[in-house]
Amino acid sequence: MNVFDLELNIRFESAAHAGDAVYLTGSLNHWQQDGMLLGNIPGEQQELNVLLKNVPEDLLEFRLSRGGWSAISCLPDGTLPAPFTFNINGNTKLQVTVAAWSDDVPLSRVTKQVHWLSEAFFFPELDAHRKVWVYLPRSYMYSETKRYPVLYMHDGQHLFDEAPAAGRKGRVAWQVDQVLNHAADEAIVVAIAHGGEEPDRLHDYVVHPVAGMPEPSGREYLKDIINTLKPYVDAHYRTRSDWQHTAMAGSSLGGLLTLYAGLMHPGHFACLGIFSPSLWLDNRQVHTFIDTIPATEQEWQQTQSYYLYGGSLENRKIKALAPVAMDKDIEHIAGVLCDSLKANVMSNINPVGKHGVLYWQQAFPYFYEWWWQQMNK
Repeated sequence: MNVFDLELNIRFESAAHAGDAVYLTGSLNHWQQDGMLLGNIPGEQQELNVLLKNVPEDLLEFRLSRGGWSAISCLPDGTLPAPFTFNINGNTKLQVTVAAWSDDVPLSRVTKQVHWLSEAFFFPELDAHRKVWVYLPRSYMYSETKRYPVLYMHDGQHLFDEAPAAGRKGRVAWQVDQVLNHAADEAIVVAIAHGGEEPDRLHDYVVHPVAGMPEPSGREYLKDIINTLKPYVDAHYRTRSDWQHTAMAGSSLGGLLTLYAGLMHPGHFACLGIFSPSLWLDNRQVHTFIDTIPATEQEWQQTQSYYLYGGSLENRKIKALAPVAMDKDIEHIAGVLCDSLKANVMSNINPVGKHGVLYWQQAFPYFYEWWWQQMNK
């Protein structure tokens, strides 16, 4: 692989933290939080000039920090933008600007429409407690009669607030509450946190045995949503509780689980938002499952709507497993849903999309609008 010299000029719009060390975290160091030391912050409106040698010819992505995810460069309002991204194909000089640091603005920016449903809601089939948030539309408190469709979502700690969010490229949330606050149509969102550590998430979200999880509980988790959580939500909030107005969405493992929710429980979820599903982990077991669906349930699936999102740049090799080809996986499962089940399917392939919350954040508004279009048919 060719390597080149990169001259990086970093401009600081504020003199705050002058003298502090600055680190680069990104594709050059496999997104390790401790980062590569670049130097120290100069005075206001001054630049730090750094020469990086032997930078591989490739897409370069990085963030700047003062050490770890708690102090990352951000916009003045605290928003964490996309990583700095450049194609390196020769000796290059780049200019980037640090407008603010994330530890200088409030970390939690969740809107007042988001509330605790429970900090420890009991899921009896899982025999576990999970945090659950609920988003209530702005009009909810002003009407005693209006009822709303409900969207159930996985990975709840990543949906609204950047404070509890944790990702490979920093604290990024889907900003679901901000999307709904600006949408023309209103809905309730129920956000369920995963168990915390990745093994817990795998345990909750996988339906069939896979490498590293011989006894998953995805089936039990879905039963808990249908038989315990949904009845609670319908009893305590003004929901439109029928099938037509109940949807589910999730990403990665949560996307795979959402796909199975639609296939296993077609009479409970009319619309499924499936973002970057981990079909590669499932070893095509979903295809075997589809072949076993009885004709009586296929009648339900013919009236379901599936929104499939994936990014072409999610394609990668994961250890000893088969290569991930997300765009091809999406296209294939979309074809199966259309041809075998006659479901209503929308596919959205982002040619520059990678696997991460930042890209699902960008795709979510399109899904939300499409969901409403299906309900209004």
